[in-house]
Amino acid sequence: MLSGLLHYDADEAVACETAEGYLNSAERHVQAYKVLERQASEHGLPVARLEAWPKWREATEVLSATGEAILSNEDRYGAYLDAMTIGKARARLTVEQLRSRLQHPRIAPPEPAEPTPHPKPAPREEEGFAHILDDREKLREIREKAEQRERKRGRHHRRSRGLSM
Repeated sequence: MLSGLLHYDADEAVACETAEGYLNSAERHVQAYKVLERQASEHGLPVARLEAWPKWREATEVLSATGEAILSNEDRYGAYLDAMTIGKARARLTVEQLRSRLQHPRIAPPEPAEPTPHPKPAPREEEGFAHILDDREKLREIREKAEQRERKRGRHHRRSRGLSM
């Protein structure tokens, strides 16, 4: 009787670890596809032509089949999926994402979006402050203003020290 209880507990622990481990692994694998997409885009290749694609595809097939098996065995894994934040919905979504990426990998890299034209800045309104470094007059004005602020701050500091005594 005790051995049966221990066996049941061990079996349930395995089911719990399987459900949680699957979901974490599958979600990480979906994120790995985004890395593949980025690499493909950088190299101007379709995702399916990347060197990492065959390994990713093989792991995806295993993960999607495992996910379908977990979702279809409600008696064994249902309670553990229910215990996770939107566990069943996340598992279904992840399996769908894996399957869709297997069935429809990007054949071509994504097209770059149309560049939005930026209006030319008005004279002396260039972006940032780097243009100021090239303008000696502007630098001189900035230095004078900084010195004036420091003098005012010094006077204020001396006055406030005198009041506190």
